[in-house]
Amino acid sequence: MPKSHPVLLDRGRLTVLSLLVPAMLVALPACSGDDDRVGPPAEIEQPGDDAGGAGGSGGDGTDGGNGDGGDGGDVVDDAGPDGPDDVDPDAGETGGDGGYPPGDSVCERDVAFRSSSISFVFPTAEALGRTIEQFLSDPDDHQFVLALRGSKGANADGAISAAEIASGIYSFLGGPQKPLPTSVSLAQGRFDSEAQATAFLRFQDEAKTVTIELQDVRFTGFTQGDCQQVFAVVDATIPQAQAGLPIRAGDTTHTLGDIAGMKAQGNDNTYVSVGIRFLMMGEATSFDFSSL
Repeated sequence: MPKSHPVLLDRGRLTVLSLLVPAMLVALPACSGDDDRVGPPAEIEQPGDDAGGAGGSGGDGTDGGNGDGGDGGDVVDDAGPDGPDDVDPDAGETGGDGGYPPGDSVCERDVAFRSSSISFVFPTAEALGRTIEQFLSDPDDHQFVLALRGSKGANADGAISAAEIASGIYSFLGGPQKPLPTSVSLAQGRFDSEAQATAFLRFQDEAKTVTIELQDVRFTGFTQGDCQQVFAVVDATIPQAQAGLPIRAGDTTHTLGDIAGMKAQGNDNTYVSVGIRFLMMGEATSFDFSSL
């Protein structure tokens, strides 16, 4: 049985990431395959010589030293994550002055991250995002894990799905809800998955446990703290067959198809598959890798 390892959380880093989520969304492309790899959240410049442009008027946000307010005070560069030019989807792997410096080491070990925050973004239907998020507002209600077998190096694999916990150790669900691992490429401070055939998102609504099947799942993770924390972008498809799944919210039972906008245009009796995207923050946890 895997050993439980305590985790010292960098709460400041998670807070910064959560503040940067809106800026990152500007540059997140719609989910359409491998070409949709995203870059990491932009780093906030620290006060000092390079942050001098915080008070500049109309200056170039990438060269703060040319601004007017460069006194090295307590002002954080307002030219930070305000627009699409601040997030370069291709810069995450290059490092250096032309892109984002690597934020962490390569995760060349086995590690699993339990979600502490999940936020739905476009192209997820707004009603679906609000409905699920209300049942996941308490981190203690989260039982969703991203497991990475980075010790396999170039042959690394992993999966993301609903999990259960026993004796303080998480494991993926078994039987037909057991996720199949997919190939994962490792880089400094990040990892990217190929398509995972199926995954399951589970939460407790007002009446029962709801389990939503997801298909064609892809995830990109950005790590911090020596692979102890992750910020992940997850794209998936809710298949047509899930449209009739009931969800109880606000003392009313709705179908997943109605909430997720799965009705075909011009035909209220036909449902179609829809794409979703969510952002996940997670913390390293004890995990039974035999369930992967």
